[in-house]
Amino acid sequence: MSALQQKLDIMADNMANLNTTGYKRKQANFEDIINNLKEQPERFQKEGRLSPLGYSQSWGARLSQVRYDLSQGALKESGVSTDMAIEGDALFQVDANGQVAYTRDGSLQLTPKAGDAANLYLTDTSGNSIQGVNGPITVPKGKMIKVATDGTVTAYTADAPEQAAVVGRIKLVVATKPQFLQQIGNNLFIVPQDMDNAQNQIVRDAVPADYNADDPNRTLAEPIAIRQGWLEQSNVNLADEMTETLMVQRAYQLSARAVSSSDTMMNLANNLRG
Repeated sequence: MSALQQKLDIMADNMANLNTTGYKRKQANFEDIINNLKEQPERFQKEGRLSPLGYSQSWGARLSQVRYDLSQGALKESGVSTDMAIEGDALFQVDANGQVAYTRDGSLQLTPKAGDAANLYLTDTSGNSIQGVNGPITVPKGKMIKVATDGTVTAYTADAPEQAAVVGRIKLVVATKPQFLQQIGNNLFIVPQDMDNAQNQIVRDAVPADYNADDPNRTLAEPIAIRQGWLEQSNVNLADEMTETLMVQRAYQLSARAVSSSDTMMNLANNLRG
C-alpha cells in the first residue's frame, strides 16, 4: 500500500506538470522485498494431482527507482528568438550555481550579469547560464541572435544583418543511461555525486555525427537539432496518466480490503473458544 501511494504521488506530479515546458514524465519501478518458494511436504503428492507442490511467499513490494522518460514531446512554435527546442535525444547543459546540470527546457532569455556591462548571457528562466562548447554563451548588448540547427549562435543588428558574427555554439549532451539521472528541481537533472561519469557512461557530449542524418557513425536513432523560436511541450499524456491512476487506485483499494479482511479473520480466531 505504501508503494502504491508513492506511485500515485508520482503520477500526480506528472499531471501537475502537464503544461510545463520540457518536462519529462516520471515512471516508478518496483521490486519485491522478499520472495521465495515454499515447498509442500512430499506426502501431498498424489496420483493425478496437477497443482504444484510449492507456492510463492512474498512480503510486499517497495519503490526501487524513479526513472525519467526522455522521449520527445510535441514542439510548439513561440516566435520568440531566445526560445529553443531540441529535436532528438539530447539535453542542454547549464551551470546551476557551479554545478553541472542538464535540462530540456528551452525557455531561454538574455540576462545581464554583474561585472560585465557590455554583454548579455543566455540563461534559463532561473538565471542559470546555458553552456556553450567553449563556455557560457554571451551576446553583445543591443544585438539579436540567430541559432543554427547545430547550435551555432550568431549576433547581428537589424540595420546591418550582413555583419553578423559568431558568438558561440550551444553545447548539447546525450544521456546514454538516463535511468541514472537525478532530478533536483526547476526541470534540471544531474549525475548523482556517488556515480562516476569519467568514462561518459551516463552522459556524453554530442559529436558532429549526432547532427548529421547521413553520417554512418551516428549512434542515435534520429539526428539531433536545435529549433529556434520553438518550445518543447511536456511528454505527459493525460489520458494515459488518468487510466493508470484508476488502476492504481483500484489496486490500493484491493490491498486495503485484504488487510481489513485479514484483521477480521484474526479477530475471529482470537475470539474462538473451545
